[in-house]
Amino acid sequence: MSAWLRAGAGPLAAALALVSAAAGQDVTRIDPVIEFRQKMPAEIDADEPFPVEIFVRNTGKGTAESVVVTDVMGPHVTFVDADPSPAKGDGHLSWALGTLPAGAEQVIKVRLKAAATADPKFLHTIEVVYQGRGQNAREGTVRQAALELSVVPPDPVPVGGPAPIRITITNPGTTPARDVVLQSTLPEGLTHRAGHELENPLGVIEAGQSRTLNLTVTPKQVGDFAAQLRLTAKAAKPVEATARVKSTPALLSLSITAPPAVEANKPALFELVVGNDAADPKKAAELVVTLPKEVIFVRATDRGVYDPVARTVKWDLGPVAPGERRSVVWNGIVKEPGKLSFGANLKAGGKDQKDVQCPVKAVPPDEPAPLKGDK
Repeated sequence: MSAWLRAGAGPLAAALALVSAAAGQDVTRIDPVIEFRQKMPAEIDADEPFPVEIFVRNTGKGTAESVVVTDVMGPHVTFVDADPSPAKGDGHLSWALGTLPAGAEQVIKVRLKAAATADPKFLHTIEVVYQGRGQNAREGTVRQAALELSVVPPDPVPVGGPAPIRITITNPGTTPARDVVLQSTLPEGLTHRAGHELENPLGVIEAGQSRTLNLTVTPKQVGDFAAQLRLTAKAAKPVEATARVKSTPALLSLSITAPPAVEANKPALFELVVGNDAADPKKAAELVVTLPKEVIFVRATDRGVYDPVARTVKWDLGPVAPGERRSVVWNGIVKEPGKLSFGANLKAGGKDQKDVQCPVKAVPPDEPAPLKGDK
């Protein structure tokens, strides 16, 4: 006597589906299908061992897990032996078959004894329990802002000079970047009027938009320095970059003192002051003033040499010590009333240190010179 039974929803079988899915997913089907049957003699002798064969087959496409077969023995049935050996319980036998792959079959052989009873009919029952595991995955796109941060470092700058760091922020994503904040951390060698820990809220940067700004810092000593930049936004991955600043020794300073206005055809005096604010001496300092054609050179102090062809006055200042100030003066006559300017160039060791333009206003001889600050 044999019969096939399909384990589906009901007391003889159970299935557990573990499903990972997204909204709008396609339906996931649990593929393991367990079919089982038993084979035993149609007639058995009382108190004599009789064989039972249990066949368990996975006819589905997926793996069945935690398969357990239970033999529910009646009150007048006793166990003799089995292959494989079962776990024995109160009135039942069980076999934990574990995993049963698709298409696989397991056979259990057992021998039982049935006692003589008033009712000659004999009912032998088996149960199968198993688990099926399924997974449903579907791909989707998360709309998010994506920030990019690029930095253009400044050219080498003297100590005390401005060093503009050019920063470009781009959102190459598909949605606006909100609550964008640029954070900057400066090392000890760089200064900013707002301190060493800087924060710049930038608001919203639309998708595909770029924004460029300058962070101007000032080196206070010679060296190579690295400023750390960090860009954050709501629902966007932070990005970081390093801005490098190279500082060179401080240059010589140059200032010019001139009257607010000079009388035409009368000598006027102009003073130039060279200073060294660096910690090291500047060698072979050279100062050259170029006169416009409207000016007649009269004289110069400190061995200033006038070149009538080039229309320049040159001073060979030699070395300028740290903290030293050197002053030179020249006289000239502006031939006609009007506005003009002369240029001054300062070099040290053959390298340019400073270029300055000095505007001059010449008035007629009988016109009083304006007060300083008048135009």
